[in-house]
Amino acid sequence: MKNPFGNIRTTIRLTVVAVFVLATTLTAALAIGLQYYFGQSMARQAATNLYSTASSSITAELVNIGRINANVIDLLADNTTLIDPNTELEHLEVFTKVLQKNPLYYGIYLGRSDGSFFEVINLDTSDNARQMLRALPTDRWLIITVRHGEHGSERHYRYLDEHLAPRLARSESTDYDVRNRPWYVSAMASSAVQRTDPYLFAQLGVTGQTVSKHILGSDTVVAIDMTLSSISKFLTKHDLASHSDVYLYTGDGQVIASSRDNYYAKPALPVPELNLTADEKQFVRSLPTLTVSNELDWPPFDYSQTGQPRGYSVDVIEMIAQMTGLKIRFTNGHSWPELVAQYKKGEIDLLQSVILTQNNKSWGLPGSSYVELPYALVTKENIGSLTDLSQLDGKSLAIPRGWSIIPVVRARFPKISIIETNSTLHALELVLAGEAVAALDNEVIMRYTARSYFLDDLQYHANIRLGEGGVPDKLHIMVAADQPQLRNLIDKAIAAIGENQRKYLSDSWLAFDTEVDVTPSSTVPSNSLIQIAASPGLHGQLVETQFAGETYLAYGAPTGVTENPLYVGILSSLDSVVAPFLSKVKLSITVTAAFLVLFLPLSWVFANPIVRPIRQLAVENDKVQRREYDKVRHISSRVQELDELSTSMVNMVAS
Repeated sequence: MKNPFGNIRTTIRLTVVAVFVLATTLTAALAIGLQYYFGQSMARQAATNLYSTASSSITAELVNIGRINANVIDLLADNTTLIDPNTELEHLEVFTKVLQKNPLYYGIYLGRSDGSFFEVINLDTSDNARQMLRALPTDRWLIITVRHGEHGSERHYRYLDEHLAPRLARSESTDYDVRNRPWYVSAMASSAVQRTDPYLFAQLGVTGQTVSKHILGSDTVVAIDMTLSSISKFLTKHDLASHSDVYLYTGDGQVIASSRDNYYAKPALPVPELNLTADEKQFVRSLPTLTVSNELDWPPFDYSQTGQPRGYSVDVIEMIAQMTGLKIRFTNGHSWPELVAQYKKGEIDLLQSVILTQNNKSWGLPGSSYVELPYALVTKENIGSLTDLSQLDGKSLAIPRGWSIIPVVRARFPKISIIETNSTLHALELVLAGEAVAALDNEVIMRYTARSYFLDDLQYHANIRLGEGGVPDKLHIMVAADQPQLRNLIDKAIAAIGENQRKYLSDSWLAFDTEVDVTPSSTVPSNSLIQIAASPGLHGQLVETQFAGETYLAYGAPTGVTENPLYVGILSSLDSVVAPFLSKVKLSITVTAAFLVLFLPLSWVFANPIVRPIRQLAVENDKVQRREYDKVRHISSRVQELDELSTSMVNMVAS
């Protein structure tokens, strides 16, 4: 049989050392493998215990919320002043106080046997509440009442600010009848607190729950609406949220709340790729966090809602930051003149949503624009088509005071009588009142204003010719004059914003002709969580699953023993669970390898008890070959086989 190693030869010392290293390596590998196996099992068990504890704490919090809800509704039901439908001002004061102290509540309302309805809504509950109810950022409360009269039922809306001062009132016909609502029917049939199963709030399009109770001795029911997705704020603050996604969901997978993303959070921005040069990357790293202006009330482009920056321009800034790696923070709480003053003092680095004029173009480096705001005319309906501003010669035109287009119109169309108004809303109101033939402003702003203030019977005339020459109709991000490199970087990012990004921005902020389409991610992301809910044997157990191309561990447990309980679901990547342990395994491998390297010289020495007597035997064998039999001597060795071999050689020579 042919030797697979050919004529390769090696020394016995090297062989002994190799055998030693191999045996040590195999032993170490076995030990580390066992440590990895049992450690991973221990990591999973530790995760199970942690998730079980977290699930119990979340369940306890839900029970506590339920107890608070019961106490609040009991107190409200004991308030006999709520029975009188003629004391709505007192009702408003009571309800707003309760809503302020309980931010999880969306609204509190009363229903009566005559079909009348009175509700106070906390508009700060969510961004989505404002969008769906068409409220402005300055609106704090919304009162909804339903009255039944000779001509049918009407729903009335009153928008109030934080001081309960009204901004706007409107009404519409409705077929809403409180007497048919489950929360009213169940409360009237019992003296106990009633809770509905989670359901979709018609006005918001999100899941919520109603708690109601019959006010004894009356035909009135008081109820509280709570958007259960607001519990996401509690889940987000949970310790697990830093490395796991926590869900509160129904048995069929409907997400009630999530630590990852509440129902009202906008989706991730579709950020395009931007390749930066080495110099640009170094420049970005050298910059501190940049302060960016954020207006209070210039929706839909730049405004603040409950302290959070919102708007088209805000999304553009965030896209630029993500593309370039720039670190930014928004500053708000100031008027536009105050923001400009801070920018001029160097306290603000980026002044955004700037429309260039002769007065402000010297403030710094405006660079490329990121959106065009075309002007339009608005008239009453059935005026006919307007395509050129000269068609308004000899007529009145309303334009917001101080707007950059005013000097342009005066210079190019001197025959037009300009009425400067306090706001875009004021201009539109003058048109509807017949005091101005038309209003001129950016089309987007006028559509947003008309929608927010429910102004109907208006006709928009786009693509208006405004004479020869350009007009200030683009938004810019102003950068200090001594920052040309930053200016170039921002312009490069603006140029990279493509069609997909602009469609996203337009759909998010400029689509005013249609109702807001609320399409939240309403189901759990992994089917394993649904399977766990359906299988009692899997409750409280970790289940390995594939999600987004990665291995995840899913955990689910019911929050109660009712017929249709909610479930706490936890989804963690396998790496995040075992990573702390794997770091220890890697440390063990490193230490073992280091010791092997250190032991290599010692193993060379350790081979001496075998190598030395073999070499000595080789010398004695040479004596035999030279027939020097009398010089052959016994080689002593602690290795029995070598000692016996030496004895055998001596005996052979003696014979």
